[in-house]
Amino acid sequence: MPWASSILFTAFLLQIGQVITRHHRSGNSHKPEGDISLWIDRQQIKMFSGLEMEIYAISEGRVLSYLLDPEFEIKLPIIPSEVSYVNLTWKSGVKRYTYNFYQLQSQDESILKTPSITIKSKGRVPRKPKEFSINLPCSGNSSGIGQFGIGLMIETRKHKPLNGTPLHFSLRKECAVRGECVSRAQDHHFFTHTDSSVSPVIKKINNKKIACLIF
Repeated sequence: MPWASSILFTAFLLQIGQVITRHHRSGNSHKPEGDISLWIDRQQIKMFSGLEMEIYAISEGRVLSYLLDPEFEIKLPIIPSEVSYVNLTWKSGVKRYTYNFYQLQSQDESILKTPSITIKSKGRVPRKPKEFSINLPCSGNSSGIGQFGIGLMIETRKHKPLNGTPLHFSLRKECAVRGECVSRAQDHHFFTHTDSSVSPVIKKINNKKIACLIF
């Protein structure tokens, strides 16, 4: 159920937030001029959970321990259908780093299209905080759980991998074709559209045109 996925996903984010809070209390507070950091911003987390908090993947040159847990992928709930993108922010600080998103792949493009990013797949991590997004578009053709892989390598200016990288995750994303599919005759168009994030998609089933709402 979509609502169940949302609850589990939110609970997992809060659990990660507790780990990060302990990390920062240990004296690793975020400094804009410091070392490399990568995090999900407050606005995105508020959209997920209703709480204003940042979730770090890398903080001041350190990949956080929860990402290095061999069971991290197993513990991570399915990403709910309403989450179609994730906004991330990163910065290199005073040091120089290059990055390479060496994998962005969907295991079943009939459910989930290949993930994309709003920056080049290779390049230099910006010195000052800059936002980018990972897009997770459903195909709109069928409901199901789409599995996808993301791989990220970060290297120092001496071409030495940052400790804890490469980061490679195999994750799951729910895609749902929801709402009532309404038969329509030739030139007549009938569908209910109550949410600006929902797109009407026209299908042809048994030689009839069907309007379905895609999430």
